[in-house]
Amino acid sequence: MKSNHVLSLVAISSLIALSGCAESQTMGTTVVKSVGSLVNEVVTGTIAGVQQGLGGSPVDTKKVVISTPKKLPTSDMLYLFGDMEGGCVGKNLSFKTFDQSQLSLADSIKGVSEGSGYFVRPRSQWLSAYRDTIKDVKIKEGNEFTAYHLIFKDGIKYRGQPLEEYVFMFRPESSGAGEALKFAPTANLSTVLPNFKSYKMEYWDEIIDMGATYNSKNKTITCLFD
Repeated sequence: MKSNHVLSLVAISSLIALSGCAESQTMGTTVVKSVGSLVNEVVTGTIAGVQQGLGGSPVDTKKVVISTPKKLPTSDMLYLFGDMEGGCVGKNLSFKTFDQSQLSLADSIKGVSEGSGYFVRPRSQWLSAYRDTIKDVKIKEGNEFTAYHLIFKDGIKYRGQPLEEYVFMFRPESSGAGEALKFAPTANLSTVLPNFKSYKMEYWDEIIDMGATYNSKNKTITCLFD
């Protein structure tokens, strides 16, 4: 994969139907790059599918120290979505995230019917630990991606900052997926963004950088696996 696979944040924002196309800002050291067909259908919240599809092994180029969360309640969404901080795949985290190895929040909400397409499963089927934090779920179908927008109730936070939405997206009948955190306009992300790191990964004999991107206009952090 060469530089033509770099995904601009403007394109990402339009695909997940989030407003704004302001200049994006890289978190960590590098912008997210396309890394081949990594994830099939939908983000599961685990890194196994990503690692298996890389066609190579992770390569450490330097030791990155990630700040340990302090005095954060267990309800903070860091413990559900914190894998995004570790190069989008949960690498070198200094804290333990919620175990989604059996069933992810996305999988518990996403439904598909052969006759009617994608739908939102009944609330009673969602992960019980997070059922009461979500106000609504909306499905938005774009030209390339189908996206589920999980809209949180007031008071939901990520590293202590107000979080409006979690978005997971996928290409129907194809490969490629992504996830995004959309913060409230009042959120102060000065202590949040430095925790998102990028890492060197080997892909088909080429070393690429894997990490999240930040859109400052709509305060959205995005990981994309393509």
